[in-house]
Amino acid sequence: MGTSWRWPGRSRPCADGSTTLPRPRPAPAIRNGPAGVPCRWRTRSSCGTPASISGSGSSRTAPPKPDPSRDHGIVATAYLFRSASVLAGAAKVLGDAAAAAKYGALAEQVLAAWRMEYLDQNGILGEESQGHHVRALAFGLVPEALAHRTAARLVELIRGNGSRLGTGFLATGLLLPVLADHGYLDVAYELLLSTGTPSWLGMLEAGATTMWEWWDGVTDQGARGSLNHYSKGAVGSFLYTHMAGIRLPEDPAPEETAYRRVTIAPQPGGGITSASAAVVTSQGRISVAWTLGHGQFTLEVDLPDGVRAAVELPDGSSRPVFGGRHHFSCQLVGRAETHLSTVRFGTPALQLDQT
Repeated sequence: MGTSWRWPGRSRPCADGSTTLPRPRPAPAIRNGPAGVPCRWRTRSSCGTPASISGSGSSRTAPPKPDPSRDHGIVATAYLFRSASVLAGAAKVLGDAAAAAKYGALAEQVLAAWRMEYLDQNGILGEESQGHHVRALAFGLVPEALAHRTAARLVELIRGNGSRLGTGFLATGLLLPVLADHGYLDVAYELLLSTGTPSWLGMLEAGATTMWEWWDGVTDQGARGSLNHYSKGAVGSFLYTHMAGIRLPEDPAPEETAYRRVTIAPQPGGGITSASAAVVTSQGRISVAWTLGHGQFTLEVDLPDGVRAAVELPDGSSRPVFGGRHHFSCQLVGRAETHLSTVRFGTPALQLDQT
């Protein structure tokens, strides 16, 4: 007769004495955290469920990653805050004031609990990894006054990892935008253009024509995991929003939704001398193309009729424009033309998060 073990978030039957699955830990007791937020308790509180969250791939024979016996409250609580915030915003748009208030209050309570548990007064996290710092900055978990310190610590972790990214499934797509948005555009481009493993260009070196689930998804020993996967491919967002610079407002007014208002703010770097991108929207096609050479940055923007854009040039100037084709230029002498060395020799000791 089977025995039902309590796993995080579910019950799973397994035969008595079976060794095919790791023996699960006992279910933690439940208590209330700050402001009544439900928390799971072991040696100290950690809001959210410590359920296993998919890491850098799965295998029937490999051990689960991240380790389900560890407390992943720092991840789960971050996503509880993010989910409650998004839900409150959606309720506001739909005119449901009660739901907006309910989930807005929940988000505030969870934010307070996360900061109490995981963040010190210097902007340093109690559980350090690249992924944790990326989420903290991307989700707005860190107070604005401390964000620069958290970002600086993220860069220290990258440098301590041989100047390699060490994020997992959940944070890799957020890494480069977070670096760029907190004053480290040069580091973002350095990671984007790095070669070897782990890196995006390392996949191309290995013959990839798609984005793999594993950084070394194809080797001399064969292939593993998905060879057409979202997690690593999420870097494409950075190419649109930062390299090309096509961005939506964070909190658009009703008349600004659906690409009726955009920001065009290309951020050149990494020795790249030209880029172009286009997005087909419900308003029409928005396209951007720029070149950089001899200290001169030139930008072409094509907008559908009725679309407003704030064009922000790399020299710090900004100009409002409306539908149609527009041309801009500015001088960038000594800036954005430095070619970052991306050659790597040897195999450094690497740390890869699972989240």
